Amino acid sequence: MLKHAKIPRRTLEWIAQTIGSRYSVLTVVWMGRSSTEMHAVDIVDESGQIRRLALRRYVDVNRLDSDPWYRPEQEAEALRILAEVNVPAPRLVAEDVEPKWCDVPTLLETRISGRPVRRRLANFDAYLQEAAAVLCQVHAVTPVRIQALPTYAPYEPLPTQPILGWSSRSALWARVLDVLGGPAPHDEGRFIHRDYHPGNILVAKSRIAGIVDWPTACRGPRSIDLARMRLNLVGDYDLASADRFLALYSDRAGSDFVHEPYWDLVDAIDLLRDEEPPRTRRQAATWERFEQWVGRVLAKLR
Repeated sequence: MLKHAKIPRRTLEWIAQTIGSRYSVLTVVWMGRSSTEMHAVDIVDESGQIRRLALRRYVDVNRLDSDPWYRPEQEAEALRILAEVNVPAPRLVAEDVEPKWCDVPTLLETRISGRPVRRRLANFDAYLQEAAAVLCQVHAVTPVRIQALPTYAPYEPLPTQPILGWSSRSALWARVLDVLGGPAPHDEGRFIHRDYHPGNILVAKSRIAGIVDWPTACRGPRSIDLARMRLNLVGDYDLASADRFLALYSDRAGSDFVHEPYWDLVDAIDLLRDEEPPRTRRQAATWERFEQWVGRVLAKLR
């Protein structure tokens, strides 16, 4: 029986063909839509054993035409890489990225049970420790495995003109642009998630169950992944959590890791493209923490 099966019949036929005659589709349940549309697909074999999968459909036609970081083939390649290493992540079951069968580029993946952390856990430090350990595992993937992935670049060209005219700290942002106008540090060319943050870290029973959402995986500087995680920790919690995460990661990464604050500023600018003035007290507090964090990053570069 199919529940809420809001996917084309041809896609259902593709799933059936992919899983083979040993399995049959038990349920298809819509999970939501953001950059992609997701369905939970449960399949069952003759013995009644259920296998839980996820169907990921790249439904944004405009982004497929214009966004170099909205590429299903890149996610498929990242998942193939992850299948060979000890990183908790979905495993690729099948792909139709051209597409030849489905109506839009589609991936069939294993489904990870768990939810993102929406509030501070009772043992939040244990969560940060585990998140740092998992990120070290991602970055430990050997370079020879990632040659087919693109090289990191900001989502948009770095600005050269004044930004955030509504901010009361215009001098701060002028300094950011000044730094970014200079030479960038060496890009290590490591395997990076590129969008590593609590929303993409699924937790079950207070432990990290897996890391999802890999279409922006690429070769780039490790500090970009640290920047995105720490920016979100600042926004959701406090500056101390961001500092703690960096310390935990640095301890695990070893002496060959050098944190480059430059990439913190690059990622901060990447997140500000559509930023609007805060409208509520809570938004104002979040923005205040964010500018404090940017100011501290700049202080490390002086």
